[in-house]
Amino acid sequence: MAHSLAPVIPILVASLTAPIVIWSNLYVQWTQRARGRRAVEAELARRGETALSIETVPVHRLPDRAGLCAIHAFRIEARTADGATTTHLWAYEPGLFTNRRAAGLKRLAHGIWIPA
Repeated sequence: MAHSLAPVIPILVASLTAPIVIWSNLYVQWTQRARGRRAVEAELARRGETALSIETVPVHRLPDRAGLCAIHAFRIEARTADGATTTHLWAYEPGLFTNRRAAGLKRLAHGIWIPA
């Protein structure tokens, strides 16, 4: 004989699972954006440039996406050591398979995204 709550159990599991899935997806996107911003700041420091502005660009709005598996792209305005202002468009790719490819920044060159 089936338990009286048996028909309700799938509904309870679904109503508890859906918010966990949504919040974990938002958390992953937030951490990837934060890691990408830190990578951008580190690359600018390595180049000796000072960031004027760093803004997140949705990847789906990029004109070319060949060779890109990124979640976030960044448009960076930076000032070089000699005072010139430059604009960079970099995308942060997370290391999905860390034994094959490490996380890092990519830049657009000739219609293909290559490591920065």
